[in-house]
Amino acid sequence: RRVCVVGVGLIGGSLGMALRRAGYRVTGFGRNAARLQRAKRLGAIDDVASTERDAASDADIVVLCVPVDRIVPAARRLIPFAKRGAIFTDVGSAKADIARGMARELRGRRDLSFVGGHPLAGSERSGVDSARRDLFRGATCVITPTAPNAAVSAVRRMWTAAGARCLEMNPAEHDELLALTSHLPHLLAFSLFSLVSRVAGRDRRVRQLVAGSFRDMTRVAGSDPDVWSGIFSSNRSAVTAAFRAFSAAAEELNDVPARALRARLARLAREKKSW
Repeated sequence: RRVCVVGVGLIGGSLGMALRRAGYRVTGFGRNAARLQRAKRLGAIDDVASTERDAASDADIVVLCVPVDRIVPAARRLIPFAKRGAIFTDVGSAKADIARGMARELRGRRDLSFVGGHPLAGSERSGVDSARRDLFRGATCVITPTAPNAAVSAVRRMWTAAGARCLEMNPAEHDELLALTSHLPHLLAFSLFSLVSRVAGRDRRVRQLVAGSFRDMTRVAGSDPDVWSGIFSSNRSAVTAAFRAFSAAAEELNDVPARALRARLARLAREKKSW
């Protein structure tokens, strides 16, 4: 059970730690040799690959843990060296573009498979120094079953070994729902912070008025810009639809008459507690 993790940051490093504990042999590959050596010292990987051939030639599963817009290009460089029967998978938060791109890349390699994956775990932090082996414990990992059952089962076993609960859905469904539950909240966090930051530039007292609710709402505005620029671009249509739906819901709530507002908020509070 040999796995190559491409991009050993928070997600890739945490996956490597979890898989090593479960008995997998993990090789790390990436653009920064010093970071890979750091990942090895931290116990995220067993070996460091210095070339695409070293990374892919012995791997049963290649896990692409790079930003969404770099996943297909990274796979393209590794595919020529992958052994027969190898499985490519990823951790990207937008799936449809990646599924289409990987289908194109694998047309000449019918002996290889791609199974999309997306673990719903992480934080606003980044880098292997923030990795931890229990990051995926109890987390949902979405799997998009666009390959033969044997490949899907292998990816499912890998994520189960890392502690995740697997949920299958097609790429379009994933992108539509994640636009609501993940991508829109990040868009709102970035936007709210941008707005308040501009006001703070005119009135420095704003910084003294920041408390828990603002910090809660904008925590993820500190997330990796490389990751989120790729997600927003890849899933733009679904994020746009989610934003329009949110805007309509916010406007509708804002227009509730004062006499009915408490009852509406009380109902929403009860619904929230039931989640």
